[in-house]
Amino acid sequence: RSEDGGAHFVSVADDMPSQAVKVIRFAPSDPDVVYAGTGEPHSKTSIFGMGVYRSEDGGRTWDALPPSGAGWDFRFLAVSGLQVDPEDPETLYVSTANVLPDRVDPFHPPPSAGPPGIYKSEDGGMTWSLKVLAQDYRAYDYAAYDPYLASGYGFVDLELWRANPEVLFAVERSGGIYRSLDAGETWQLVTP
Repeated sequence: RSEDGGAHFVSVADDMPSQAVKVIRFAPSDPDVVYAGTGEPHSKTSIFGMGVYRSEDGGRTWDALPPSGAGWDFRFLAVSGLQVDPEDPETLYVSTANVLPDRVDPFHPPPSAGPPGIYKSEDGGMTWSLKVLAQDYRAYDYAAYDPYLASGYGFVDLELWRANPEVLFAVERSGGIYRSLDAGETWQLVTP
């Protein structure tokens, strides 16, 4: 964290369960509330995540939110996208992707690792509900373009339209763009 425009930094979360942070988002309605999504999807040196972290003092200190619960498990996945509702810092959305076991040595995610998808929380990340399960398109990968045959799957980005926070978009690896018009409750594939 820097308090002088990036001239100097101090480490604030060395004791967290995963040091791989993909995305950090401040709550627009409360700048003291900050969320960080962990894990690195789809890279040659992927490091697994352990869910979402939360800070209530502008990023000075951090707490790990529960990484799993009834119907959701972020352990060994990557949080590829994270959005906070502009009016409610307790409403969050995340997209997840898998971590590539064939590109990471010696780590291999356990077979019980949860499925990638889009999830929503209305209690500050303490619990989550699955809204869209990612499709596995790996059987359609072209070895000539991707020499790693067991390439990853899941969502690679998640965006919220600030002018109308009921509208969200998510991009799925090899699958197209999804859109929600009801604050993440339902999703429709809008591109092939």
